[in-house]
Amino acid sequence: MSNEREKRARLSHACDRCRKRHVKCDGDYPICGNCKSVNGECSYSHPGSKRGYVETIDDRLSKFFELN
Repeated sequence: MSNEREKRARLSHACDRCRKRHVKCDGDYPICGNCKSVNGECSYSHPGSKRGYVETIDDRLSKFFELN
């Protein structure tokens, strides 16, 4: 008997409703399974950019080299 599990592909991001409720989203488009089951509105917004973190690291690195 084998205990192998089928691997699921990771979603790039969950729908807004599932993300807010912290529940697993199946990522079906245009309406995911959770939203479909409660006749809820299903929308996908684009995730924000993480550019600020890179700029912060770049600034810190520049200051480090100025000190040396």
